Order: sequence, then C-alpha cells, then structure tokens
Amino acid sequence: MEQNPFSKFYLSAHIRQKREFLGLSSPDIAEALALDQDQYLHMENGELDFSLETLEKLAPILQLQEEDINDLLQFGNIAQANALALQFFEEDTE
Repeated sequence: MEQNPFSKFYLSAHIRQKREFLGLSSPDIAEALALDQDQYLHMENGELDFSLETLEKLAPILQLQEEDINDLLQFGNIAQANALALQFFEEDTE
C-alpha cells in the first residue's frame, strides 16, 4: 500500500506514540511482526511504507482499530490537499 508522505507521517507518528504509550519497545514490535528491527524502525520513522499485511498484524498488538488506521490515512490526505492548496496560493500571490 503506497502512502503519500503526509499519510506516512501521520501513520508512523501515531504508531510510535501508541507503542511508547503501551510501554513496548521497537525490538518487541519487530519481533512480534517477524521483521528485522532496522526495517521496522524505518517504517516507524516514515522512511518505508507499512504494508497492509504489516498493519493488520500490528493493529491488535497496538490495540488499533481499522477505523484508527483509516482516519490517520485520511488526515494525511487532508494535510496533503492543504499543503497543495497553500503552495498554489503562494504561487498565485507572487
């Protein structure tokens, strides 16, 4: 699942915050997902996309509902639209 940069930011930041809130370490999550720790950290830092399969495995670990993930992706899409609108507005006023 390819994510735009804004969606990726919202999703990865929320996942990191949720993991920390639950007192889980990134190695704990990587092990539970059967991922290399570096690969997981790249996803959590927004450098790699979370695959749909990974999100489905991660949701119960972090107590995320499908709606939570959809909302985060939607917020990212709204942020992207706002950024594009602002860029257009700034170009138009130059």
